[in-house]
Amino acid sequence: MKTSSNVIQLHRWEVHEFSWGTAVREQRTGKWTNIFLKPDGQEIDVSLLNIELHENGIAFLDYYRLRALLF
Repeated sequence: MKTSSNVIQLHRWEVHEFSWGTAVREQRTGKWTNIFLKPDGQEIDVSLLNIELHENGIAFLDYYRLRALLF
C-alpha cells in the first residue's frame, strides 16, 4: 500500500500517574517526553534529558547536560 506524503506516522504513548504528577512516555523508545506536576499542571519537557521517575520524585541522571540546557 502506497502512503501519501501528507500521512503522519503515529506513535503510542503511555501515561503514568505518580503522587507528584503525571508523566508521558513514548512506548516505541521508552523515553520520557513530558511531565505534568500537581497541583497546577505545570508542564516540563524532558525529551532531551536523561531521567528516572520514581514515586517520590524525578532523578536527573545527567546533571551537566541539564545545566547546559538551563543556563
